Amino acid sequence: MLSVRRVSEVSAPSTCNCLVPVYSTTYGAQLDFIVGCYEFMDLSLESTTAGYRGYVTGYVCEVNDQHIASLREMKLVSENVPRVELPGIFDLNAFSDGSRLMASCTDGTVRLLGHQEGSFKEVIFPVHSTTLTSCIPFYSSSEIGMCQARWLCTAHQGAVVVYDPNTKNIISSLENHDYDAWCSATIGPETALSGGDDGFLKWRDVRCGVNAVGRMQFGAGVVSIAPVAQGGIASTYSLVGSYDENLFLVDSRSQKRPITSIGLGGGVWRCSRQLSIKGLRPESESAMHHYRWVQPSGTLVIPVMQRGVAFVQHNIYVSEENVFRFLGYLHDETNTTEAVGLPPNALFYDCAILPRRSPPNKYLSDDAASVVTCDFYNKRIALWEVSGIQHNA
Repeated sequence: MLSVRRVSEVSAPSTCNCLVPVYSTTYGAQLDFIVGCYEFMDLSLESTTAGYRGYVTGYVCEVNDQHIASLREMKLVSENVPRVELPGIFDLNAFSDGSRLMASCTDGTVRLLGHQEGSFKEVIFPVHSTTLTSCIPFYSSSEIGMCQARWLCTAHQGAVVVYDPNTKNIISSLENHDYDAWCSATIGPETALSGGDDGFLKWRDVRCGVNAVGRMQFGAGVVSIAPVAQGGIASTYSLVGSYDENLFLVDSRSQKRPITSIGLGGGVWRCSRQLSIKGLRPESESAMHHYRWVQPSGTLVIPVMQRGVAFVQHNIYVSEENVFRFLGYLHDETNTTEAVGLPPNALFYDCAILPRRSPPNKYLSDDAASVVTCDFYNKRIALWEVSGIQHNA
């Protein structure tokens, strides 16, 4: 049985929407996760122009002699180094080289952020004229290929483009989504998926031109996609999250309707966070992190917007009615105890599972993990202990 306990909570510097666990030592051996933020700035003494402003902040998890964990903000930029002004960060991911962050920004750029000598060094890629909602490299099995791969990007107003970071040019504008395009996922060197506010999931193959090679319509906007990988290679299956508060399993070989679904009580903003990737080869584990793939079975940790964070066990190998099993929420909706109640105005866009090397995990059993959450409007970051994890669904 899954059980949860909140062990620490701190205020965020801004409305926070992205969490990235740190598996690299580039940002310091003690750093455990990075938070990406964006907020709208009105005209004020601090800002001469209205618009979105972003932040990137690091955190460490510290454990005292009584094995009690706490969170502490760690400044990534030295005080004597000029601060890099960032646009709003809509999405944030670890880049494939393991040493930089890949930020999709509200000014339509992708920014690769590298941390050197107490400051951020950024490389700016102008992709679109509106907010960039996602950007992910096309799949490559080699480290060199991962760093040189083209990117699939989505943006507000429905744009879906293939971008070449080497020339800093759009090389193909694919069939749009009506309204905003929210999410993307790549499954091969030339193949990918995208989702949008029009309720469509679209399969892409850039070898076949700009039109989608397949599509499936849902009752509300498609906001998250996580391809299912088998043996480190993307399969025909994907998990899909929608504004209609459902998590779906789909198969590209059968595009009339989803295989099955489960209702989660809130918009399924991300569906790629998994409690364990135990037993994977290093190259498969790397692909899981960089391409946001999921295993065929396991326990998912899912930010479901106004309903907080949900736990769902999944297994694509069983009968349709048993693919998903709901395990519970982090927060108690009835607010029976102050410690675990769902706060007013709650809005959760992300969560992260901390690396096993993180200090809080050193004192946990094999069936436990440390999970971090960010509450957007309330500007709160929390550390949770989750136990009773089944590594094989």
